[in-house]
Amino acid sequence: LTRRPQGLPRDVLRGLGGMLSLLLFLSMQMATAYIDGYKSISCTSDGGECFLANDENACTTRAFLGNRTHMKFTGHARGVRFKNTKGVQLWDPQKDLEACDEADPIRCLKGQVLLVADTGNKRVVAIPTSGRKVKVTIATLPHSPQRLAMRPGSSKLYVSSYERIYSVDLAARNRAVRLEGTKWGHATGRQGWKGLCRSSNYLFYVGGKGVYRHNLRTRKSTLFIAGTSQTKWQDCEYHEKSKKLYVLSRMGYILTANKKGATQWFASVPSRCAPHAVGWLSAAQRKLAVTCELSSKTTFMAIDLASGAKEKFKLPNPCG
Repeated sequence: LTRRPQGLPRDVLRGLGGMLSLLLFLSMQMATAYIDGYKSISCTSDGGECFLANDENACTTRAFLGNRTHMKFTGHARGVRFKNTKGVQLWDPQKDLEACDEADPIRCLKGQVLLVADTGNKRVVAIPTSGRKVKVTIATLPHSPQRLAMRPGSSKLYVSSYERIYSVDLAARNRAVRLEGTKWGHATGRQGWKGLCRSSNYLFYVGGKGVYRHNLRTRKSTLFIAGTSQTKWQDCEYHEKSKKLYVLSRMGYILTANKKGATQWFASVPSRCAPHAVGWLSAAQRKLAVTCELSSKTTFMAIDLASGAKEKFKLPNPCG
């Protein structure tokens, strides 16, 4: 039994109990909002459009940067609604390549497609960016896909999951395999793999354990940047001209790393953004886009590599 504090009437105590319940509810709502947002971004080579994965609303969106309009792209494929969408990647097939369905190889898409990590349904789908939105399933995986990475001109798609890293060869009937030599992740987001990015010789993959560099020729992974409970590495992008890796922390900052893994401060991100992912705003790689929480009202921000200037894109949520 607990004694009621002296001097506090019962109606006051009931009021305090109600207030505590309200505060608990609000804190739960805030915690939910803190993990919901745009989890990935992929932009056209000219920087005129960007596609985003809206995790909370389980859909993909299309942003036209010139007039700052934002529209829903799609929220389903092959008769199945998306169940969380955490990765998007534009693909411009070279020569005679097409995006074909894993189970129906004659069902193929020509021209530019958006590859989508349909996380909850454990699949990667392809959707044409123009014309009729006929969709195909590129790959079904043992684990839930998180992020996607692809080098321009390549047919090899890399997919992260919390547990494993996969490669999908779009030129070999979508052959999906666990990438040999990569490290085990963890079944939870705190320690599992999240973002990943490519250079000519390496695949970098990011998670709670740190940033790993995987040699695609020798098939060996080494720890490139250590991770702690304070770093919370979230995503990465590779800059071709400077040969630097840009690494995003969930804590609201971006570092660069040279080929030896030595890091330098690049930029801070407003804490209200609570960043999820990074992506180049165009093929020129002059600006880095950083996606934000839905609750922040900022869809993404663009950071100029030369000046450090930041531009916010506050676009309406077409999936809400």
